[in-house]
Amino acid sequence: MVTGSGCEIVRHYILAYAGATVLDSIDIAYCATLGLNEKSLDFDVSSNPVSSSLTVSSENHNVEELIILDLEGRLVKQLKVESSNFTIDMSSQNSGMYLLKLISDGKEQVKRIVVQH
Repeated sequence: MVTGSGCEIVRHYILAYAGATVLDSIDIAYCATLGLNEKSLDFDVSSNPVSSSLTVSSENHNVEELIILDLEGRLVKQLKVESSNFTIDMSSQNSGMYLLKLISDGKEQVKRIVVQH
């Protein structure tokens, strides 16, 4: 299944040793941004892995919007920012990997972040 954001969600099955019985399944979102380099932004993310706060900075761009998704594509956080340097509180998030999407002037950049407590 392809989502509206260009991600493809693939269901993987966990099978019993003999392979006949499905024990569980997991959906994984595979996302790729295709296009020219002019579509990307240049932001630095520091304190990654993060335990409490994550700092985002850029010398050339203001972030207009920030979106954080878990690896299943669920929205974790969405903020209107309008700044080139800011800090995000991640202390209430569970440990794990997340996708950080930064949007500015119709362009976007996606980075992986890891939360470790």
